[in-house]
Amino acid sequence: MTFNNPARFISNVGVLNHLKARNVKEIVIAFAIMAVLSACGGGGGGGAGSVDLSNKNPDVEESGAKQLSEAPDSGASAEAMFRGNASHTGSYEDPGVPSLNGLKWKFAVSGRIRSSATIYEGYAYFGGQDFALHCVDIETGEEKWNFTTDSQIVSTPAVASGKVVFGSNDGHIYALNADDGKVAWKHLTGNPVNSSPAIVDGVIYIGSHDTRAYAMDLESGSVIWQFNTEGRIESSPAVGGGTVFFGSDDGNFFAVDTKTGIEQWRYDTGVGFASSPALSDGNVYVGSGDMNLYAFNQETGEIVWKFQTNNRIDASPAIHAGVIYIGSRDAHMYALDLASGTEIWKFKADKGVADDPFITKSSIKSSASLSGSTLYFGAIDKVIYALDVTTGTELWTYTTLGGVETSPTIHGNKVYVGSNDGHMYVLE
Repeated sequence: MTFNNPARFISNVGVLNHLKARNVKEIVIAFAIMAVLSACGGGGGGGAGSVDLSNKNPDVEESGAKQLSEAPDSGASAEAMFRGNASHTGSYEDPGVPSLNGLKWKFAVSGRIRSSATIYEGYAYFGGQDFALHCVDIETGEEKWNFTTDSQIVSTPAVASGKVVFGSNDGHIYALNADDGKVAWKHLTGNPVNSSPAIVDGVIYIGSHDTRAYAMDLESGSVIWQFNTEGRIESSPAVGGGTVFFGSDDGNFFAVDTKTGIEQWRYDTGVGFASSPALSDGNVYVGSGDMNLYAFNQETGEIVWKFQTNNRIDASPAIHAGVIYIGSRDAHMYALDLASGTEIWKFKADKGVADDPFITKSSIKSSASLSGSTLYFGAIDKVIYALDVTTGTELWTYTTLGGVETSPTIHGNKVYVGSNDGHMYVLE
């Protein structure tokens, strides 16, 4: 276990930007603080956990750029980001679809859909292998607009304050105007961005294959800080209690201060993370490539418990009413006691294997979502499953024409699920 390094300081320019001095007295104070930091070596950067508060972003459009001052209200509805909230619990208040009536509509793109839908003010936003971010009316299934990047989009968008934020494999983090799809700003990381953003109090948290996690101002796209790891960041950050949590392909799971970008603690599993963490009851829960689901104390990073499956865990946990649900690439969905990690039930998702001679083995990459007494998820066997949360009993299934890797989004009495067959399905 490695804890925070107090030698990692905020850059001098960043201090001046944040002080936003408005009179001579404040300017004198600002430069005094800069002098102290310089004496401590505070101007340096680089290495794991380095902090950059220069707020320089050459790729931001001039019309939208401004320095971060007081963070505006996020403007996000409860479901307007990956996993339904910044804690990534995957739990929704909506009624969902405990009993399936059928398909309301489906929307086709060219190529797979691995980006989950985000619902905001009557529209569904999601990306595809067709390089485009789509905005679709949730009632009619008609497309309002689309925006084409230079590569596929795996990242699930977050929507707040009228902006749609997402990453593309072309290496950019984009912010589009939600009403017309025009670019508000974009930031080049230089490597694919599969991580899905979390937005809290006007700040975006997102990872990139460039090995960095970023905190960015929602309004301008200015980088507040960046945190360096030694591997690609596929994991989508969860945010709570002044800390942002995420895993890296370097095998480490990190806890980083949301304001400063300074590392609080890390835990090395030795195997990379694709799973995104979930926060509840003072703990952070995350799956690892080492086949374990971990429960860490949010403050200390100490292991509370861990549960081993029979294959790596790429899915993210769902949490509700003292139970945690996790899918594994061993094709099982597990329900565990949140406090102890004790197994309550497990369900094997291989229905499509028997139905399709071309599928020889199933797997769960889809992150489960739940509402009321129903748990929803997809599997590589092309099937969307709905289970009773208490018993693990199958309630209904819906078969698509491709593997399902996306996380179901629940809105009202509908469930939105993307498939590798190139369709976004809306079930009711």
